[in-house]
Amino acid sequence: MKKEKGPINVYWAPNSVAEDDGAIGNWNMLYEDPVNVFKYWTQFDIKSKTKEGDSFIKCPAFKNLSKNIYAWNWPIDSSYEYEALSTDVNQIKITPLTEHYIACYPPRDQTMSVGPSIEFSYRLHMFAEEPVEVMLTSPYLQQVEYLKHGFLTSGQFDIGQWFRTLNVEIQLAANKGELHIKKGEPIFYVNFLTDRKINLKRFELTKEIDTYSRKCINAKHMFGYKMPLSESYAIFNKSRTRDILLKKIKENLI
Repeated sequence: MKKEKGPINVYWAPNSVAEDDGAIGNWNMLYEDPVNVFKYWTQFDIKSKTKEGDSFIKCPAFKNLSKNIYAWNWPIDSSYEYEALSTDVNQIKITPLTEHYIACYPPRDQTMSVGPSIEFSYRLHMFAEEPVEVMLTSPYLQQVEYLKHGFLTSGQFDIGQWFRTLNVEIQLAANKGELHIKKGEPIFYVNFLTDRKINLKRFELTKEIDTYSRKCINAKHMFGYKMPLSESYAIFNKSRTRDILLKKIKENLI
């Protein structure tokens, strides 16, 4: 009989590092623990005594889809006005409309004809005890205000073999308009592409740990811009960067 594998430990932290000069750089209080999407929907289930009345969350296909999807909720009501005067990044204007907001900026020249993209200073660091692919997507299983104005640029990589931030970058649906993000609504989903249980453990990001993430992001400058992820993973493992990083993360568990 084949022995079932146990859970996978996944470590995560807000991208929040205090500055040496005393500037406000630690935004840890903006990050609540994530919400399991399957458990979120179970709270609304009307219990039925007949199989005919079973809700969609009883469906094995939905449970299999959502059991390892976690949502991170946005911390404050934030509204912005934007206008792309041209595709030049310096000609893309973003103006906050609310007193309180998360800082944001256009990360590059506009690359899509439908509108520019905006990246927010709200990011996660995530690393797994063993290889596991994650998919970052818009929160498509809940009603979310900001999806009326654009969508999250999504992606997939192995968080057990690579260490880079999971970013909030929204591709807007027009060259001019407004963007509204509601407090308490999910900003993105992280879907762990495995049948195994996920144990999420939070750690405190240190400046030293942050440097490993920055080197992964900038690895293309050292090894080439077109290096496939498989080669990136090989470099990460053969250099024992993975072992060093895992040791330092465990030293900073909360």
